[in-house]
Amino acid sequence: LLTGRYVKLEDVSGAMEGRFSTRFDDALGSTVKAGTELYRSIYARPAIFDGMDVLRRACSPEIPPNANDEADAVLTEESDSTVGGIRVRVEIREVAPRQA
Repeated sequence: LLTGRYVKLEDVSGAMEGRFSTRFDDALGSTVKAGTELYRSIYARPAIFDGMDVLRRACSPEIPPNANDEADAVLTEESDSTVGGIRVRVEIREVAPRQA
């Protein structure tokens, strides 16, 4: 759930691979089920997805549509070094506004 692979409750019930899929039950062979229904009963609840959505929105920066415009990029750091006899130059540019 934390990876964003399952964003909606329906993503869990319709999973074609992973621990929420019916194929996961066959992971231990045909005589023992791996626990698809157990995982679904624990994690596939609206309250969990509502909470994950709150966290996702709180952690996502609001980036304006033109944020990737390199003309507006601000050089924040640059360095030169030599690695294995090869000169390496690194430039870090910010294209999105700084977070408070």
